[in-house]
Amino acid sequence: MIYILPYEIVGGHIIVSSSNGNLLIDTGAPSSVGYDNTVSFAGRNHFVKKDFMGVSPKSLSGYIGTRINALIGADILNQYDMVISPHLRQLLVSDEEQHVDGEQLELDEFMGVPIFKASVDENTIRMFFDTGARLSYLHPNIAQTYPRIGTEQDFYPSIGRFKTETYRVPIALGGETVELVVGILPQLLRTTLMMANTSGILGTAILSDYLVGFAPRRKKLILQRLKKELPNGMEAKRYPGAPQPARLPGNVHAETGMTSVSDNPFIDLVRKASSLNWCMKPYCTTCGAMDFRSALQEVGGKLGGPLADALADVNLDELTSMPNWEDAIQIAVRDLPLPGQATALFESWLERAHQNLRFFDVVLYKLIRYLPEDHSVRVEWIVRGVYLAIQTCDFSLVESLILTLRKNALQYDQLMALAKRFAKESRQMHRVLRNACNIEIDLAQPWH
Repeated sequence: MIYILPYEIVGGHIIVSSSNGNLLIDTGAPSSVGYDNTVSFAGRNHFVKKDFMGVSPKSLSGYIGTRINALIGADILNQYDMVISPHLRQLLVSDEEQHVDGEQLELDEFMGVPIFKASVDENTIRMFFDTGARLSYLHPNIAQTYPRIGTEQDFYPSIGRFKTETYRVPIALGGETVELVVGILPQLLRTTLMMANTSGILGTAILSDYLVGFAPRRKKLILQRLKKELPNGMEAKRYPGAPQPARLPGNVHAETGMTSVSDNPFIDLVRKASSLNWCMKPYCTTCGAMDFRSALQEVGGKLGGPLADALADVNLDELTSMPNWEDAIQIAVRDLPLPGQATALFESWLERAHQNLRFFDVVLYKLIRYLPEDHSVRVEWIVRGVYLAIQTCDFSLVESLILTLRKNALQYDQLMALAKRFAKESRQMHRVLRNACNIEIDLAQPWH
């Protein structure tokens, strides 16, 4: 089973909010610690210490500046495969193997802490992979040969806070090269590096440019460069920030037992569900739409890639002509198992969603509006939606935009003018403006 754990970056540290409180995810700590004797992580209870070599939740809370209830260290993390997705700020954790496309680095370890090989100026070095480190570090003999850029303050629980000069250093990680700001550790901590025959530490700054797959049981560290933009075409359907699964086997269509008009497994499945009267209500409290959901899982496989591809390829006119398509699309998108699949799908759809106004309207209202307000995909859909609403004067789309934007709709003068015009004749739009934007419309005449 795959556990998706949302996280926040606090002072450069990965913090997961859980039933046990705030968990610091730290591959660089050999032992986990917590206020309680056990901590729940990824479906299992793990025994933890109250203190390890001066590291405790209390000391960590003081240094990081937020309450830390437990540190999840290498002794726990090494039991799982973990994908760190900066795109959605989520950890994907499973005791099953997770396969990620990208640059693969072989892992060694010292006291359970992962070590990989890197290259600086064509010289091979060994570095710790430490998600508990805000800064990356290199031996001074290496770092000081590169441009100095400033001074940073960091901490280590056993010695407290310290200042370090920082340098900008290009580091080759397999076939990838990344320019990192690195510091120099105090002498006491450099001794630890020497004991492990290492010359540096790779910290969380790597998440600015890469999704990271951490597979300690297979001794693999995988780096997948984040795409700032999705290209057009096939690549647009491959979700950023997630493992890339195999394609759908060729026998899937035959298994539905249905004639395929579209040659699209999702369309075939919706057609089958309709013919068999399967429930497709997204929040059904009676059956949970389990027949339809189970069939979706069969199409998508464990990682959901074939289903994501089928959704990206769907013929919009054919889909919107089918019974219960709105419910079907909601379940399918929300059941995609991996971070980034849904948002990549939304980006793919945006290129052509304007061709079918009902599809655009439903996706905006049922799915897009639940993305964070500052999410780039949500912003792009809203900008395109406002343009379409003004061009088409479509009542339903205007209503969806007002309910999505709420008071932010006041920033769009033409959209608001259109909504006010509708409200003079529509009780429904009048209510929407009042509830979403706190606007009352003076009526020239009563509704009929």
